[in-house]
Formats: sequence, structure tokens, C-alpha cells
Amino acid sequence: MILKCEDVCKSYRQGEALVQALYNISFSLEPQTSLSIVGPSGSGKTTLLSLMAGLDSPSSGKIEINGSALQDLSEAEKTAFRAENMGIVFQQFHLMPYLTALENVSLPLDILGHDQPEKRAKQWLERVGLGDRANHLPHQLSGGESQRVAIARASVIEPAILLADEPSGNLDTETGLNVMDLLFELSDESGRTLILVTHDRSLADRCQKQIHLVGGRLQ
Repeated sequence: MILKCEDVCKSYRQGEALVQALYNISFSLEPQTSLSIVGPSGSGKTTLLSLMAGLDSPSSGKIEINGSALQDLSEAEKTAFRAENMGIVFQQFHLMPYLTALENVSLPLDILGHDQPEKRAKQWLERVGLGDRANHLPHQLSGGESQRVAIARASVIEPAILLADEPSGNLDTETGLNVMDLLFELSDESGRTLILVTHDRSLADRCQKQIHLVGGRLQ
């Protein structure tokens, strides 16, 4: 089992009110499986993804990824675990604006102290069709190119699990489809577990499994 969520709840304060974002979410996922998380806006999809990534902590319940219980790790340990085991692709790209495409992709390898990070990063840029854009800064790239760089950056450490939050949400339809084709292709090639948050049912249907959230509850 690469992922196990057990009775996961998340609440937070909004002024005087206590907002319950997730209610008792429980499910598990086998390795080398693609899963889509679907639901209307505000249903808790991104919140759940953030919890699975260790970017936030559940109010109660347990999340286990690749044999490690996230709730038992310190913030420093979660950061190190995430760097070694997870790749994350965001809707907003989140590239470092002052780094070239090559340097952005190299960054996770630099953090892990990998040998020859630029060589491996260049190989991944070529895999996503951007070998000729290695020395370009993010503002010199189109939206589709920026998301391809983000996919390469998330994949370069060859993580056990790839988390993607509406990765085509900021792209036009054709570019978005091309980016998603690439994401699925790379996941299939590597046998990597893919968890995709999306509101697009056609993309969700491309995954092997689906879960549906409505009002923070698993349907």
C-alpha cells in the first residue's frame, strides 16, 4: 500500500466560526495506480491533497505514505520525506522566477545532494520536449512550457508518488490536453503512482480509480 488515509478530518477557524473542511476521509491506494480526486469547488479536494503532501496537518486521523505515518514526523522530517518521495505539480507552476528552466529542474536534486544534478535535469527537460529552452527564465516561457518544466521538476527525483493539483487549470484547452497527455505518459512509463485533483471528468476518467468529494465528505 503506497497511500492510506484513515478517518482524516480537517477543521480551521474562520473568525469566530469553526469550519469543517474534511469529514472522516478513509481510503487506500496500491502502488503504480492513478487516482483522481473530483468534486465541486470548495469540496475539499485541494485540502486533502495538501494533507497527503504533508504541507498541512489533519485535525485528526492518520495518513501513511510509502510506509511512513506523516503525523509522526516533525516538520523537518516531513520536508525531507517529501523531497525524497513526492513530486508535486501545482496549477500556478510555482517556478523560481530568477532561475532558468534547467536550474528549476535541478533544484530538487541540489537539495538532495545528487551527483551531476544538471546532467539529470537536462535529460528530464529533453523528455518533456524542452531541451532547447534550458537557459530560459520562466517569464520567457509560455504557460504550457512552464507547466512542462514543473512536471520535469516534480519527476526528476523519480518520486514514489506524484501529486498534481489542477495542472491544466491555467492553460488553454489544447495546451492543457497536451500537458495532461505528457503527465499520464510519464506516469505510465515509470509505473509511478499519480494522484490528480481535477474538476474535469474527462481527465478523471483517464485514471484507474476515482474518489468523489462533496462538502468535505467522501461519496
